[in-house]
Amino acid sequence: MTDAKTLHLHEVTYNGSSIMLKFFNADPKEFGLVFKRYDRNAEFKAKKTIAMDKKRDALLYLAPSNDPAAYNGVNLFAIDNKGFVNYMPHKNKKPGYSITFLPEESSQKKWTIKSKEDDTDIQMASYLTASENILVSSVIKSPSAFSKDLQSYVQGVDINTGKKLFEKRLEDSKYNLELMSGEIDDETGETILLGQYYNKGDKVGKAKSLGLFAHKIDSDGKFVAKSYSSWEKHIAKFLDVNEKGRIKDVGFIYFHDIVQAKDGNIFAIGESYKKVASGIGIAAKMLGGEGSVIDISIRDMFIFKFSPDFELAGVEVFAKSKSTFGLPQGAGVASAQLLARYLDYFGAFDYSFTQSRNDNSTFTVGYIDYERKKGEKNMLRFTALTYKDGEFVKDKIDMQTKNTRMWIQPAKPGNVLLYEYSRKLKTLDMRMEQINF
Repeated sequence: MTDAKTLHLHEVTYNGSSIMLKFFNADPKEFGLVFKRYDRNAEFKAKKTIAMDKKRDALLYLAPSNDPAAYNGVNLFAIDNKGFVNYMPHKNKKPGYSITFLPEESSQKKWTIKSKEDDTDIQMASYLTASENILVSSVIKSPSAFSKDLQSYVQGVDINTGKKLFEKRLEDSKYNLELMSGEIDDETGETILLGQYYNKGDKVGKAKSLGLFAHKIDSDGKFVAKSYSSWEKHIAKFLDVNEKGRIKDVGFIYFHDIVQAKDGNIFAIGESYKKVASGIGIAAKMLGGEGSVIDISIRDMFIFKFSPDFELAGVEVFAKSKSTFGLPQGAGVASAQLLARYLDYFGAFDYSFTQSRNDNSTFTVGYIDYERKKGEKNMLRFTALTYKDGEFVKDKIDMQTKNTRMWIQPAKPGNVLLYEYSRKLKTLDMRMEQINF
């Protein structure tokens, strides 16, 4: 593959039939995104470009450094054998969102939906889950950039037509709700939603969470089941956690995904994070410079197990090395919930993906871990946790590379696809490896 030097590879993903490459084009004359789709034999199939306004969109889309090559967010998602969906900010009167569907077949309909030009709220959309017929997204609305008054909505869109089926605020007569992740039950077509709940009237971005909720909605967005697990009464049986959801010596948990296994149990995959002092930021302040005195420490993986009727049945903790993400100046005053969404948008977490077999008899949770070993060379590894016969089995894949970057994405069940990108040579190498369990 040979192309313009202004192209920066941002994301690569695979949907079981095709490989999609997402580039950012920094050329002022062609400023925007470029999507290239290839089949499993690496034969080029289609190309799609999305133009962006350099002045309007650049600061919304790029990482805080404003460096196209530094971008590490995950906003391109694969829908099995159906196509791909891309999320990105869209500048209206207030910042909004844009969702674009790129189908597997060129004869199928491409579509884009956006927040309204005259919306009075700031809006941010993120992927939750999808089937062959429906795309389910989370939409967060707030009146201003620093407002703690966050409102969570769940949105359903017909994948085949781009028609919005529903957009409903998550509400309860007793609680305010904050949506984190979702999963579609293939047998019933219902969507499982997971998030945190708060006292009615509390501002979600500021108040303390009371615990976790697990709800189900049907294809029309109607609630069919609700369950609540409080930090004090339920989760504290398995973890040393206070009433604010803060785990002793750990911090807070952000949930990336939900999986319902063939045995009916429901698993919520989370990762812990904690505010820590920034040595570099403090030193810069002492020397009269600018910078944040707060960093975020990304820590261990947590897997919550719920019974089929949403009762919390256990929590497993998988230790990994800490990684650090620097915050821009002033961001450290934000709530733990707001920071988690910021970290997720810019790809700061170590979690990579969750891969399920077609019958959900097994599933694999993947994450990146930098292993530090006394007397041995430190190693960057991909760790795969596979749920099989009621327990998790661990496997590791070496990620050491001489190239600029390496990605790992799910391939066919039980396998992962590794991509190595050389910025100097402008080359992309791919290989598939099997997960052992």
